This record gives sequence, structure tokens and C-alpha cells, in this order.
Amino acid sequence: MSRKPQKATRTWWRNEFYDHPGRAEKRDDAYVVSTAGNTKVEKVYCKPCFDTDLNELIARDEADRDLGRRNNIRSTEEITTYCTS
Repeated sequence: MSRKPQKATRTWWRNEFYDHPGRAEKRDDAYVVSTAGNTKVEKVYCKPCFDTDLNELIARDEADRDLGRRNNIRSTEEITTYCTS
């Protein structure tokens, strides 16, 4: 008896989204309760939207630094943590 090939657990459109950073560890903050209130759903972020927001925050940090409102520019990792918390 031959085995059926396993199906992919993710559909093609999942390539358009970033997973929440806590997904791999199954942290509570990586999920949201569904509107029905009985299911936890993974948080995901639209890649083009997230990348645009990230670039805007970096530009804002640079402008604030140039105006003397900020001493340093946050790293990409720091901004990503801020945006996904």
C-alpha cells in the first residue's frame, strides 16, 4: 500500500504574509481569539504593508535624530519588535 503525499499546510497566499515572531514558540501574543471566541488564530502581517511601515518608521527616526529629538536610530529588529508587540 503506497502512502499519499502529504499536503502542504500553507496555501500559496501565505507567502504574502509574515508570521508573528512568537509563532515558532507558540507564545500567547502570537495569536488572537476569533470573533466567535472559541478559536485562536495566528497573527500575520501583510509583507508590503509591514515593509512600508518599517521604512516609514526608520525615516521618522532619522528625521527626529536630525532635529535633535532622538539620539539614535532604532535597529530594524527593535522596530520589528515594537510593531509586532
